[in-house]
Amino acid sequence: QGFQQLFAAWILDEDLPWTTGKSPMLSQLFSYLKIKFVLPLDMSVRNTLA
Repeated sequence: QGFQQLFAAWILDEDLPWTTGKSPMLSQLFSYLKIKFVLPLDMSVRNTLA
């Protein structure tokens, strides 16, 4: 839950689109860095902020 909250706060703070979690390049970056968190989808971000 902590990662989703931080991700949602980052989206909001940087005024990024809700669909940022669907970005293929962000997914590749997470894969390259061997980050095991699943990128949240737009509805997950909205629900976290609600």
